[in-house]
Amino acid sequence: MKVLQLQLPVSSDPVYIRIATAVTIAIKDGRLLPGSRLPSTREFASSFDVHRQTVMSALAELVAQGWLISHPRRGYEVNSALPTEKLRPKNATLSKANASDLELVLRDTEIDVDPDPRDFDYAFRAESPDLREFPNIEYRRLVGQCLRQDCVPTLDYAAPDGCSELAAQLQSYISRVRSVADKRLILTSGAQEGIYLVSRLLLNDKACVAVEPLGYPPAWRAFRAAGANLVPLKTDECGIITESLESAVRKFNVRLIYLTPLHQFPTTATLPLERRIEIYRIARKHRIAILEDDYDHEFHYNRTPLAPMASTDPGQIVFYVFSLSKLAFPSLRIGGLMSPPEFADHFLAYRQLAMGNPGQILSKATALWMRDGGFERHMWKMQRLYRKRRDLVVTALSELREKGRNLSFSVPDGGMAVWINMHEDTEKLAQRARARGVLLQVESSYKLTPGTGTHIRLGFANQNSTELIDGLRVVEKLISA
Repeated sequence: MKVLQLQLPVSSDPVYIRIATAVTIAIKDGRLLPGSRLPSTREFASSFDVHRQTVMSALAELVAQGWLISHPRRGYEVNSALPTEKLRPKNATLSKANASDLELVLRDTEIDVDPDPRDFDYAFRAESPDLREFPNIEYRRLVGQCLRQDCVPTLDYAAPDGCSELAAQLQSYISRVRSVADKRLILTSGAQEGIYLVSRLLLNDKACVAVEPLGYPPAWRAFRAAGANLVPLKTDECGIITESLESAVRKFNVRLIYLTPLHQFPTTATLPLERRIEIYRIARKHRIAILEDDYDHEFHYNRTPLAPMASTDPGQIVFYVFSLSKLAFPSLRIGGLMSPPEFADHFLAYRQLAMGNPGQILSKATALWMRDGGFERHMWKMQRLYRKRRDLVVTALSELREKGRNLSFSVPDGGMAVWINMHEDTEKLAQRARARGVLLQVESSYKLTPGTGTHIRLGFANQNSTELIDGLRVVEKLISA
């Protein structure tokens, strides 16, 4: 049995009565549940530093009162017939089971708990890189180098704005590869922290955020936590319909537009240039900020990707977030917020208020990795690998369709997933797949309005060719003909 911590009440009663009272309190406040077994009398006597006979007297008293049941040679257990909910005092101390007199200010504090992919034989996760391909020996050498050279300063906090070497490397990289310049970089712990910073500093309970009806729930929760309401826009196979944005701006106090324009999350569609220009025009006319989430820019396969909206921003209304989680490894927790210069100091101040000064070891190692060219060598290697895996999955899905399986999809220009219409309730499909050791990500997980869907987001990046084909063979047996 697990250790039971009891506090003897201070009173003039005999010790055995005080022990009995302590056990009664543990039952009333839910620490001892009906049917649970108690420690042995020897363990009780040792924990209270009393004679075993004293403990036996206390337990006999509790048996007589009906709190405990005694089983010969098995010990004591809490009477399973006790209505413990009714026994809890009205003035009980705060616990997870009791309502508090305190009022939370946050509107949305739900925590994401994703299924552990290690529990599945085949996990088609769309947000995960293949960590087996990461150059861990090379990166480990750089971490060791940081600890050997200037070890003491490296172990200390960084400046409030983070590791200067990393900031310089990332600023240069984002400007050169993604064409985002004329903005100031705020280092963050991944893209989500950047989204949170924007929501806390730009939104309040009178604001609305225009979003796509299928999107990224963690961002939505950040907006709601700031008090904002979400306004879903109409979309088609190319993304946001701009007339829908015009209508929303007229009806609601829209203060922010949240977009994933390159590979729309989760559908993978790329927002056409003409719609980007029109969205920007509407936003600038009405003085609305745009939050652009460019979560996997480099993984674009058929042509050079469209430059981010933040690359052409004369009105300085676009805030741009990115992360290295998919380019390197998720636990690196390095990302950035590219901000119009006039807002940058406010973001830095709020970040320090919430997080304190950041650490340095992995930041310095990553800066060295980028400086020496290892980062980009790894990135381009993974781009070629993921393109092969995309082509493999597309070929396999096309063969399934030719066999008469009822599914439809478009070949994604980039990203790490294929958005597939299975023409059936994919929640039920995912349940059948789980029973066979396969993890599928379904449309309902990405819907702003609760409800079932017919699509799955089939990730292909985190599994090798054999795993992808074998996993799809399992899925084939589960889908409708």
